[in-house]
Amino acid sequence: MNLPRVAFLAADTHRSRAYAQALLAKGIGLGSALLITSPNRQRWGQTESFDAGNLEFGRVFAPDLGIPLEDSLARLCGSTSTLDAGTVNDPRVVEWLRDSAASLAVYSGFGGQIVKPDILGAAPALLHMHSGWLPDYRGSTTIYYSYLLEGWCGVSAILLREAIDTGPIVARQRYPAPPPGADVDYCYDSAIRADLLTSVVANWATHERFTDPTAQTPHTGKDYYIMHPVLKHVALNKIHEV
Repeated sequence: MNLPRVAFLAADTHRSRAYAQALLAKGIGLGSALLITSPNRQRWGQTESFDAGNLEFGRVFAPDLGIPLEDSLARLCGSTSTLDAGTVNDPRVVEWLRDSAASLAVYSGFGGQIVKPDILGAAPALLHMHSGWLPDYRGSTTIYYSYLLEGWCGVSAILLREAIDTGPIVARQRYPAPPPGADVDYCYDSAIRADLLTSVVANWATHERFTDPTAQTPHTGKDYYIMHPVLKHVALNKIHEV
């Protein structure tokens, strides 16, 4: 399935690697990609060495996060440009989005960076995968909060808006808890986001639009913040003891 009007706006992160590999595994090709790198190839919020551990994710595709993103993009997209800007909010990103002729752009930026209005205004629609069941789990590290409170993990596909995690919901999916011994932060989190992404992109291809996106009601749901290390340790111990 070749989707020339879908673009990929991606920072060099493990999540972006998972997205690209999952799309390839489903036989989906995209039109173009803009790879955002940073000076000296610093990868904020990432690590170069970690143990992926248990990759038995059931039906969910398990990515090989050691594969460079550039290698996957060369196979995934008709053309790839690289911008050494360190941020998605560079004015040159606006130019690229406007020139891409895309109807949809998959977004996977550096963690913690908020997309500014000029980027949102230039994009056709920015599709973001949030690892939480919206609007109930909005904010940071929600994969751990939902696991501790309800025993499962969730992913929501949304169209980006200025306020964090408040855009229209186009799809949601619940996933089981990570298997014992799995790396949660880089591998499992990325894998379940990528799993829903492939379904959403494939469904979008049928009509080049999203049917009946669900608007989020203001003041509905709950905001979460970065989990305290002690509480995160409790969650990981619980996962690995199952």
